Amino acid sequence: MEVSHELIVITWLDEARRAVLTFLLAHRYLPVDRPGPKTDRARFDTSARYCLL
Repeated sequence: MEVSHELIVITWLDEARRAVLTFLLAHRYLPVDRPGPKTDRARFDTSARYCLL
């Protein structure tokens, strides 16, 4: 079974259209990332460590 060149091009264009639409919808509706923590590094949680033991 041989796939025609036109079918490959049409399929590629359809996938490209869907990718652009997905990117635009994600850009429009997903929230903006929150800024990172204000501290230089995270604190070590000793109480949680002992709960895991």
